[in-house]
Amino acid sequence: MCWDYHVLVTMEDSSGEVLAFDFDSTLPFGGLWSEYLSQAFPPLIMHFFSEQYRPMFRRVPARTYLEYFASDRSHMRGEDGEFLEPPPGYDCLRGPKAPKAMMLHDFLSFGQKTFDFLPEPETLSLLLGIDGAEASPASAS
Repeated sequence: MCWDYHVLVTMEDSSGEVLAFDFDSTLPFGGLWSEYLSQAFPPLIMHFFSEQYRPMFRRVPARTYLEYFASDRSHMRGEDGEFLEPPPGYDCLRGPKAPKAMMLHDFLSFGQKTFDFLPEPETLSLLLGIDGAEASPASAS
């Protein structure tokens, strides 16, 4: 299976441990971030993937997400403009600082950076601290 994007939440607890909350995983909900990464993306398997299929991450601080994220749900519509599945019952999301009604693609684009408030994407190797790269999971919240 190959995902085009996946969203999860991380947070640092009072002891300094970073925890992962993934609503679409069978891994422990609220488990350690380092264990989540190594179990969800086993390093020994990842090297078999070509570069274009290796996971990339963008750790967006909660405040940035809440202020700048917006979705008009256009990604949920087919070519005919009709919803592919019934949309959620709540209004479309739009943070108070979102520069446009649809920011999902900007948050997901790992090519050219479109907005300065978006953090640079990171590789799995960097997050795991492989090949001398330092992982900084505390900034994952």
